[in-house]
Amino acid sequence: MAFVAGKDSYIEIDSTDLTSYVDSMSLSRDVNTLTVTSFGDDNEAYIAGVQGFSIDISGSFDSTADSSIAGMFDGAVVAFDFRPSNSSGLPKYTGNALITNYTIDSSAGDKVSFSASLLVSGAITRGSIS
Repeated sequence: MAFVAGKDSYIEIDSTDLTSYVDSMSLSRDVNTLTVTSFGDDNEAYIAGVQGFSIDISGSFDSTADSSIAGMFDGAVVAFDFRPSNSSGLPKYTGNALITNYTIDSSAGDKVSFSASLLVSGAITRGSIS
């Protein structure tokens, strides 16, 4: 089994490479659960509903990145390219998402940072980096 370093990750949103500003990113896959518990049941019962994906990124604040992300935070669905490691033959995930949150954090004892959350709209394509 080959392991890869996170330092080689790559993230592009709305055709903008944000890799040099991001130091943490995650792609989460969830399945909605639907309750099918009936009267008289002693335990809850569930079935699987639709699946969904979300992306979270965070990193060091930079005015260039801020301008790019703030410009995308307009309610429009944007394309993304998420690569856990940007090496040939490894997986990449592409699709479209809505930016649902953009936060800038500042404290006296630390760097100014940012975070953003995206909610994937539609399917994700899992491909390979060529």
